[in-house]
Amino acid sequence: MAFNVDASGNGNFDGWVLADSYKMRSGGTPMAASYQDHQHIATVEWAGNSYMSPAEATRVIHVFQGAAGLLRGCVAGFRDKTSIGNSTVTIDIYKDGVSIVPVVGEVSQTLTLDTASVAYTPEAITIATASLTCAADEVIEAVITYSAGTGTLPTGLFVGLVWDEDYV
Repeated sequence: MAFNVDASGNGNFDGWVLADSYKMRSGGTPMAASYQDHQHIATVEWAGNSYMSPAEATRVIHVFQGAAGLLRGCVAGFRDKTSIGNSTVTIDIYKDGVSIVPVVGEVSQTLTLDTASVAYTPEAITIATASLTCAADEVIEAVITYSAGTGTLPTGLFVGLVWDEDYV
């Protein structure tokens, strides 16, 4: 059953609004989707210790589709358990095969998760600028390195991104 809803003023919804189609209006003119901002959040997880496999150490998280976009932030953490002993896992973020994590002096600002890291507590990964500009077909990857040391590596690694992207 289809019906029309006309409302004046501001509309706030607590929950989901589902529609087969909709038109947003600015004044009396329909507002095209290309005028709307689109923010996305994606999280990729490595099951168990699968990040230790060379084939799994680098994962594509997103390929930009819109003409322009901004990478807003990155986080990483562990789902199951944290490192034991002196084992560490380091996460770097790449755009088109090049690290976007800054180097201060001669030290990369990659994120290292170790015994101080707490399960289910995402930690921020510093990127070169607060909002990194991206364009269509640019690829964002997470690159993982680890050192088992004399301890136990954590399991359930996850990396999350937040980005804005033009309508496609």
